[in-house]
Amino acid sequence: MSERFVPDPLAWGFRFLRFDLVRPQPGEETGWGKRFAAAPGAFHVWQGDGLVFAASFVRRSENPEKVPTAAWRLDADLHQPTVPNYFDFEGAWSRIAGQVAPRVYPRPLPRWLEGNSTHEQIVPERVRRDAEKLIRSPFDSPSGRASRGHLGSIIGFGRPRGALAAGLVQRRCFLDLAKLPGFDGWQLETLSFVTGTLRTGAQPEALHHELLFGGGMTPFLFATDRKSILIGALAPAPPSARTPPRTRISEILTKHLEPWTLVSTPVGSLSTPLVHRYDRLLAPVAH
Repeated sequence: MSERFVPDPLAWGFRFLRFDLVRPQPGEETGWGKRFAAAPGAFHVWQGDGLVFAASFVRRSENPEKVPTAAWRLDADLHQPTVPNYFDFEGAWSRIAGQVAPRVYPRPLPRWLEGNSTHEQIVPERVRRDAEKLIRSPFDSPSGRASRGHLGSIIGFGRPRGALAAGLVQRRCFLDLAKLPGFDGWQLETLSFVTGTLRTGAQPEALHHELLFGGGMTPFLFATDRKSILIGALAPAPPSARTPPRTRISEILTKHLEPWTLVSTPVGSLSTPLVHRYDRLLAPVAH
């Protein structure tokens, strides 16, 4: 598990959350992984057999012709509620632990309470410094690698609490899927993504709601650009303590999307060149 302080990207001038998904030829995964990890704004990369996934914050969306060949790309405009579920594993984890329902799920990206939904605003310098201290804190070791210490001790009783209370940053925990142990007969096997194009008149909010409450799905990621969608999920789905879902997931997807595609990779093949490195979004610290 990795603990991080996740920023509101808009407060740092990043309007779009970009997702790239590639199904490379065998042996080409590492090259694609390095390419995405080196891109400006990149903060998370998964690579496994036959699949590479990357997430980046960018200031502006690019023209479709600039998308790398063989890559599927989605740019979610953060001025809109386009990412209602942001790497939130609590839904699946509550099932693994046998809970009837998660406490807080799904969670979007944090939103600075003093910000504006239509344009970026300047964050007061003191609050920005406090927030950036938190964002960098997991990587303050001399090697630059993530600290294994408990991040709650960093908050203490000082000013950084203000950045948390204002919604400028949010403390989150992310699962290391390759190391996730089995539990009570369940074992994670694959990391899966669904991509698709919304049917004429279909609304992404309706699809998200029906997946959660009609199909009983607990995705860790749901994002849209109002034309296409991206869904991230763990497979097999952990068993639910609730009443079995009324509708098959495939039926819900087909109702809202045309076409849609499922791509997966075994978790045993996963490596993570970047693990939620939000410090890469900040300006270098002057020495």
